[in-house]
Amino acid sequence: MDLLNDIKQKRARQRQKQPIKRDAFNQVSWIVRHHGLDENFLKILDRAANDLFEDDYKPARVRMKARMRSPLFSLATHEEYSYTMSIISKVDNPYLKHANSPEEILLCRHLYQLNPAVPEERLMRFHFETLVLHERSKVNADELDGKVLDP
Repeated sequence: MDLLNDIKQKRARQRQKQPIKRDAFNQVSWIVRHHGLDENFLKILDRAANDLFEDDYKPARVRMKARMRSPLFSLATHEEYSYTMSIISKVDNPYLKHANSPEEILLCRHLYQLNPAVPEERLMRFHFETLVLHERSKVNADELDGKVLDP
């Protein structure tokens, strides 16, 4: 009888409703459509990897992420689909599904390079610019500690 109950319990767990999670394609597709991104953005994205954050600067405030209502499923035109897939292939990291704007897409790759283990709660709550500046300050502090300790 234990085997029969075990099978019933496993099947009941399999039938439980699972929440639908947003994925990178639907999020980026919505950003492409909402902001009208095109090949010019793809060119900017190519340059962003090299030019981003050359100079250190300090923001005046912590930027919270704006609440956006993107659809769970995206219907994209052929052009929007190709732009979306190009962006996903160029950025290709798990933070992309939390981006809410073109600016955050540009910052996504740099943030992932600085810290590939940012908690999901922070990615959903704070703007990527704030997270990048936070991670860079930690790196700069470590470098300063190393210089102070080494004669």
